[in-house]
Amino acid sequence: MSAQESEAGPYGHFQLYRDAGWAAPLPLRPRTKNPPPTGFTGNNGVDPSEADFLTWTEHDADGNICLRLPDGVIGLDVDAYAKKLGAQTLSKLVKELGPLPPTVGSTARNDMNYGILLFSVPDGLRLRDAGGDIETIQHHHRFMVVWPSIHPITETIYHWFDQRVDAWLDLPPSPDDLPELPETWVDHLDRVKQASAPEDSPVVDKPDHPKFGSRQALAYARTAMNGEVTALLAMDYNSSWEPSINEAAFKIGGYCNLAFGLSYGEAFDTFVEAIASGGWRSEEPTESERMKKIRKKVHHSLGDGVESPKSLDRLKDDPYDGVSFGADPFDGPDNGIDPAVRRVEGGSFFLDAPAVPEAVWGTGGRVLWAKGEPCFMVAPPGAGKTTTAQQVVLHRVGVRSGELLGLDVEQSTGQTLYLAMDRPSQIARSMRRGISEGDRDLLNDRIVVWKGPPPYEALPDSGPEGPSAFAAWVKSLGNIDTVVIDSLKDICMSLEKPESGSSVNSALQHLMVAGIEALVLHHQRKASGDNKKPKALSDVYGSAWLTAGAGSVILLWGEAGDAVVEMNHLKQPAEDVGPFTLLHDHEVLNTELYEPENATVERILPRYVEGISVKKMASVLNDKAEPDRNMIEKARRKLDAMVKDGRALALPGKNAKDPTLYTVKGGSSHELTPS
Repeated sequence: MSAQESEAGPYGHFQLYRDAGWAAPLPLRPRTKNPPPTGFTGNNGVDPSEADFLTWTEHDADGNICLRLPDGVIGLDVDAYAKKLGAQTLSKLVKELGPLPPTVGSTARNDMNYGILLFSVPDGLRLRDAGGDIETIQHHHRFMVVWPSIHPITETIYHWFDQRVDAWLDLPPSPDDLPELPETWVDHLDRVKQASAPEDSPVVDKPDHPKFGSRQALAYARTAMNGEVTALLAMDYNSSWEPSINEAAFKIGGYCNLAFGLSYGEAFDTFVEAIASGGWRSEEPTESERMKKIRKKVHHSLGDGVESPKSLDRLKDDPYDGVSFGADPFDGPDNGIDPAVRRVEGGSFFLDAPAVPEAVWGTGGRVLWAKGEPCFMVAPPGAGKTTTAQQVVLHRVGVRSGELLGLDVEQSTGQTLYLAMDRPSQIARSMRRGISEGDRDLLNDRIVVWKGPPPYEALPDSGPEGPSAFAAWVKSLGNIDTVVIDSLKDICMSLEKPESGSSVNSALQHLMVAGIEALVLHHQRKASGDNKKPKALSDVYGSAWLTAGAGSVILLWGEAGDAVVEMNHLKQPAEDVGPFTLLHDHEVLNTELYEPENATVERILPRYVEGISVKKMASVLNDKAEPDRNMIEKARRKLDAMVKDGRALALPGKNAKDPTLYTVKGGSSHELTPS
């Protein structure tokens, strides 16, 4: 009986996998390949409990099903359809390493030769990908979608097969009944043995070029691909869009070869997702037909490019957006890690540590940001995390002095690197409001700004060397002793995955031992019915490993554009600081502690440049989410009096349901002097 005919959805078959010996069958969204539940995959994933299975069967039975492979089992994911290179790569590896034994596997297609092929290996191995559209699925990395899940694109059902008897299987195989991966294959994929192999070790079809198949070559290809996609999305929709898609996909198809290491599948998915989310339209009557046309167009253009491969030799002196084939600043096994700095005597390490943490931002035991410990500032959009962080930076580099929110900010001796990745132009406008032309020389000397995301090879989750490469890249940009990451989503693409969270945490720890302080701007989980307001570390979006290595986590909470927001200290390096209510003045880049008993309409109104309703003003004045009728009427009288005096304007709503908004006359926050 097929999955479509069964009363149970794909995940409703999970017990069959448990009966066969698989400890971790996990649910996915219906007809998708991701995401699995947080905390059950990756380096630190755990096996599900009975309670987990009970919850998933109640809520996710209709979803697809995937397996986290047990230690000692790996899957070789051979993509050999369309223009993908898996079959070609497998054939070459078989000639070099010897044949693979017949085994069991999984596929959503009709070919038992390819798909995900399972083998047993010694426990504890950490194998690399074979490259050329063959990926390695293993206990600590990735997972596999299995029967009776439905493929998101082909809409076919995944099936198990057994090459040993040349048959499709009706039930899941056992992980204890798998052939061993030959020793030559294990040695070829073993990261440890590969790292210690001599430079002249054989590589499949390796030309005489030092960057063949290197991380830098792949970074070059991915940077080129991202540039082409970005250019497409920046175009206005017109008749030139369709040929532009063809041209861009053809160009990137030339990088889908073993020399560059860019897989056809990655390129195909990147283009399809970008075009589908952009403004490209077609005459197809349904979204399904539109997607089929997009996939067909990308497939043909990429395929044509694959047949016209680009050469490393032709490009070795041709930089692309900062990635070239000259000296690689990240080459070398240690990426700038100095053992003499990291290795210290135990007595000195433990006994010389201060009893109270030294503070980047804090006074005594009241520490919001401790030295040597990353600080996260978490907030919804528009609640003022950039506004607040930029004030810390201005104190840190000496443009401003004195306390910030009643606490000292240590002035640094080096430079601050500001990673302006989340809408750089808005970040620039925000900082511009708090500085003047007289600050130019000091800002030039003390702040280094990087616009947009880092190069791919420096992203923490770009690969095993990503965490140390990120720290090395930061150090390469100047005399950096502080880095502000605005924001975290722009240096990590899969924040919800444990392995990505662990990579980010590792990158931050590499910064700490290099003497570079880190302030990380991030956001909270989306509100749910029972948890509309974040109040705990678990409300920070993404893997728990993101904040596991943080010394401090600060939460700002308010609606977008609010002048008055809450601040809570979710994780503390010493004493708990706050909670506070803050009053932002975005127009002059200033934040101060807000005391409701000293609040006046004259003081609050200038902070709301876009206008504020009577009810909102009453809420702010009285520090109550739901002010009573008397509070509202009192606020209304004061606002109307300011309008009558010519000091404010009343802006009627666009319709009867919209409230009247009050703002200072002329819309400037500086026409009134705060009392």
